[in-house]
Amino acid sequence: MKQSEMIKSNWLKADDVSEAGTPLTVKALKEQEFKKQSGEVEKKWVASFYETEKELTLNKTNIKTMFSHYPDTDQWPGKQFLFCAREVQDPSGKMVMSVRVSLRKPGAKATPATPAGAGSADVPF
Repeated sequence: MKQSEMIKSNWLKADDVSEAGTPLTVKALKEQEFKKQSGEVEKKWVASFYETEKELTLNKTNIKTMFSHYPDTDQWPGKQFLFCAREVQDPSGKMVMSVRVSLRKPGAKATPATPAGAGSADVPF
């Protein structure tokens, strides 16, 4: 059983997606206010999805990756993105699992890097 099944949350967590990637279709985007520990209010963008009731607070990294797929947020609803569990460093320096949007689109196969000059008939010996 996953931790996310034992500890219920309305938020999408790394436990909810696979390292290989889980395709999710954006239903809507909204700007939501969150209260920091200091009491200060901060606005963040939140995405909801058709495949789950859980929502994801979008950080700068995920927003930039989503913009690299579709440069206008009006295009995002109805589009699928690949969400992956990744180990990242939190602000305190601790390594934690996090949800990241993949640069690959759902269904796209990862292509192995080809070494420079490989496959070229013009390689001098």
